[in-house]
Amino acid sequence: MIQNMIDKIDSEIFEDDVYLSLVNFVVVGNSLKLTLELTYQEDENALQKWEIHCKDYGEHKLEIYYFSDLKVLDEHEYLWDYNKDFYELYFNGSIKDIKKMIGELYVAHRVITNNLIPFGTYINGNMERLLEFNSGLFAKAPVNLVKEYFNVLEFNGLKGKLLPSKSDKQRDGKQTEYKVIIFGESYVVAKEFRAIQLL
Repeated sequence: MIQNMIDKIDSEIFEDDVYLSLVNFVVVGNSLKLTLELTYQEDENALQKWEIHCKDYGEHKLEIYYFSDLKVLDEHEYLWDYNKDFYELYFNGSIKDIKKMIGELYVAHRVITNNLIPFGTYINGNMERLLEFNSGLFAKAPVNLVKEYFNVLEFNGLKGKLLPSKSDKQRDGKQTEYKVIIFGESYVVAKEFRAIQLL
């Protein structure tokens, strides 16, 4: 559990502000090992050193940098591919102002994803060309996002149809029990996190 690490750091009394930094990571099979050091900002000497084991990791973005906040979450945009129901959105009909609708889709996407998932991630190819065909598979996405796309398409006069699907990251089409650890600009999606104090 990560909570033991957080509790240990919080229980210590330090002379000044302290920061964690990712100093190393190693991939071992389907696990990821992160090495973190707790230091004063202007001092390279480690006050504490921790190893976090990320078991059965799905994806990660790691930056070697200082951070002051670390949290493990069960619900987050980075978990949608693992823990949300997926749907395919089909459309039918023509639209006069494709660029206007793409702008509305962009705004809806940014709002619901908190700008954490790039626009177009779940769209079935080039949107402008796709919409010129007047029918087809528009997107395959988590239910909360695909419903927003559906609303924008319908508002612009297109007919939409949602069909249950699955994410490529879900095993056998079933939702999983993944969590995400977020620290600074870095994150790791995995099934289990365990912290071990090295120093």
